[in-house]
Amino acid sequence: MIGSQLRELRTRRGLSLRELAAQAGVVSATLLSQVERGVTEPSLTTLRRLADVFGESVASLFEDDQAPAVWVSRPGERSSLMGPRGKVRYERLTPGNGQLEVLGESWCQAR
Repeated sequence: MIGSQLRELRTRRGLSLRELAAQAGVVSATLLSQVERGVTEPSLTTLRRLADVFGESVASLFEDDQAPAVWVSRPGERSSLMGPRGKVRYERLTPGNGQLEVLGESWCQAR
């Protein structure tokens, strides 16, 4: 998903892989090629640099055209995970796609 989104943004701007690598200050065009082909995943630092080149948020690199435009997260309807010894609970605040998820944390009262 990141790779196809990156390729779309790059080609829309008419940039070559080398030009994008230079503007983003990343190691090489080869790395970007591997990201676009889904061979490797970029670091968060690289994602931030790429997003800055396009004037986009990091989250925009994870956008999926087939995902709903709006996702509502309501308390009590979210999936949750319990931390060690049941003292912390995490609730999923974003739809889970395995690539980028936001969790909310709450402390559980002693029993």
